[in-house]
Amino acid sequence: LMMSLDLLGIVDIEFIASVTGKELKEVILDLKGSIYQNPLHWDEVYYKGWETADEYLSGNIMYKYKIAKEANEQYNGYFDENVKALESIMQPDIDPKDIYVTLGSPWVPTDIIDDFIIHLLGEKPSNADMYYTKEYAVRHDDISGIWEIPQKNRFRKAKDHGKHENVNYNVWGTKRMDMLCLLENILNMKTISISDTKDEEGKVRVVNQTETLKILEKQDQMIEEFKSWIWAHEGRKKRLQAAYCRRYGNIKKRAKTRVY
Repeated sequence: LMMSLDLLGIVDIEFIASVTGKELKEVILDLKGSIYQNPLHWDEVYYKGWETADEYLSGNIMYKYKIAKEANEQYNGYFDENVKALESIMQPDIDPKDIYVTLGSPWVPTDIIDDFIIHLLGEKPSNADMYYTKEYAVRHDDISGIWEIPQKNRFRKAKDHGKHENVNYNVWGTKRMDMLCLLENILNMKTISISDTKDEEGKVRVVNQTETLKILEKQDQMIEEFKSWIWAHEGRKKRLQAAYCRRYGNIKKRAKTRVY
């Protein structure tokens, strides 16, 4: 096995059989526990797709467990050893109190932010159908990390503008930066300030200290509101816990190869 890794960089069962004079199945049995067959790479050939234990039992354990379970079911228990080995190293779910989350955390589903907007408005879901349409749905690009709230001026131009005016400009925003603009800036972790033009052409801008302090206070309030709101609902708590654990909870660092 070590010769195969040194010379070829992989677990090559045919190579090991050729240098030991053993049958392919015998090599596999002898190395049981030191190697595992990856369901993604075996091509339904019993001596292909083998990896060292440290390679297979590292990385995204939850993803590998999902693949192993599906393959084990499809091939009538063929990958039993994989499932058992992965189960033995899986970490228990992380308690919500140990999970850090804030506005802008990339693992939070976008529809959770949609729900938070409804919460900020003080609307009941049954009266807020218009805010769940694709047109208004919050977006997040996993590659760039950028959050986007479409039609941020929706409450300014709405027929019932007056209905949300106080919430939009006074409770969670200001006259200079309303609620959704502030929320998008927070999601993207931007430095927030309010500026005024100093010349007629608008080329020279200076920070308006008074308005900036107002919006920074709203920023702090919105972040704190999110932190208390997000764990308040049991169903949402379980969903977020599962989402976090899938992404971060079962990533295992690769150890040094050893032969058992």
